Amino acid sequence: MSTRKEVRERCNALREDIRVSQKTGVLSAGMQIPPVRELAMRFGLSNQVAHKEVQRMVEEGLLYSVPGSGTFVGTPPTKTSHFFLTVCYPADGAVDQIQVGFAQRIAMLGGATLSLTRDEIQVRKKTHAIPSLAGVWDSERGKADDLPWGPVRREVARVGSFGYIEDPEFMDGVGVDDVDGGQQATMHLLRMGHRRIAYLGVHGANGPVPGHTQWSQRREEGWRSVLVDAGLPFEGLSFHPDDAFGPPEEGTHLWCFPDAARSTARHLAARSDVTAVVAANDEVAITYVRILHEVGVPVERWPAVVGFDNLPNPKGQILSSFHRPLDKVGAAAADILWERWQGKIKDRAPILRRVPMVLLPRITSESGWSLRMPDAISILLEKTAS
Repeated sequence: MSTRKEVRERCNALREDIRVSQKTGVLSAGMQIPPVRELAMRFGLSNQVAHKEVQRMVEEGLLYSVPGSGTFVGTPPTKTSHFFLTVCYPADGAVDQIQVGFAQRIAMLGGATLSLTRDEIQVRKKTHAIPSLAGVWDSERGKADDLPWGPVRREVARVGSFGYIEDPEFMDGVGVDDVDGGQQATMHLLRMGHRRIAYLGVHGANGPVPGHTQWSQRREEGWRSVLVDAGLPFEGLSFHPDDAFGPPEEGTHLWCFPDAARSTARHLAARSDVTAVVAANDEVAITYVRILHEVGVPVERWPAVVGFDNLPNPKGQILSSFHRPLDKVGAAAADILWERWQGKIKDRAPILRRVPMVLLPRITSESGWSLRMPDAISILLEKTAS
């Protein structure tokens, strides 16, 4: 049985751990501390003693509790008339994830969000029914003066998706880390034994269409950097649509015309020396597999394939791909707006925060995957959800 002195020393260790975590940034203001049960186990205390120690820190103003949610670092937020606006778009799973991540993070920090469509904002603009704004998050647009009620004062922080930012002089951005994704995919294929790895992109050979396919170019940059570091060839192993095909049609999900994607995939399918492919996204990866099937490339010569975006498939998931943690993208946008509003970021230079994607290795990154799984073709070619 522990003596009182030992219990007090362990309580002091718990308190010091939280203080150090605050000083080093592991726990910043508004972040939730670990549950009492976890703290009790970590410091060798009973749940009751650990709870009392946490309550003492609450009473001292080091922490604050939110009923039903937990205990957080700092002082409880005060009510404010300032809102963080998020511009809404038609129902879409990806957009919903981003907006939920944004709203949850703002709520945890103690702020409030206002979510309106561009049409709703126009109506409120006419009646002057827009409240005071502390910041604006628009996941689809990146032009600072492109907000529906006209130019916003430059002192109002705003964040856009950095793939679309058209006014980077004073506009922050967030998004997934596409360069890192290209690197992860290529390093995974190297570990699987592949040494002739191609990239199948959706941006033109002369560069991406502004506002649309920078992500494809960045994923290619990651692919190339790994091959260079490994001393492996990359010249002639990058395949792109003809620039003449231009930008995607309005409302399409494939980020180049389907004919362009098929044409580019045919060029790659003709390369018998390629053993693995990093595709710009899942749609392009599946188009490539479809072409391999259509032109009669023997299944034993089908290269390993890694895509992006982890599109759902009603028959099951076998394509190696990436999960995009879009809720964390929304949270990163919230953090930037909050820090600027609180004056924690003094420099007006734009901030670009990139959230790493998570590689999901599946059978298609292995050699001979199409032979090892006879029904793999039908599974992959099943129509994916848009």
